[in-house]
Amino acid sequence: MTLVDERYHEEILGTLVDRGIDVHHYSLIASPEVIRRRLNGRVGYAVGRYLGFEETWAMQQVDRCVAALSRPRFATHVDNDRRSVDEVVEEIAEDAGLPL
Repeated sequence: MTLVDERYHEEILGTLVDRGIDVHHYSLIASPEVIRRRLNGRVGYAVGRYLGFEETWAMQQVDRCVAALSRPRFATHVDNDRRSVDEVVEEIAEDAGLPL
């Protein structure tokens, strides 16, 4: 889930932390070009284009989300531009101290 609104971030994650739950929050970062390419590959995007929509809602959010994730609150970044899912999972697991 892309969580870029600082108010929601605080409401959701802050509440968990306040309840004593150990929270590790990671922002998966990719360039806008890579994100757009990935969105283009989704079935929903292809259907939208077929129906005549020039740009999906998700595509319209790319620049806003990339900018938001650059803010300090979202600073635990995991770059996934050129990495496999396994590589991303391994980095997060190692950082969080989770065995795989």
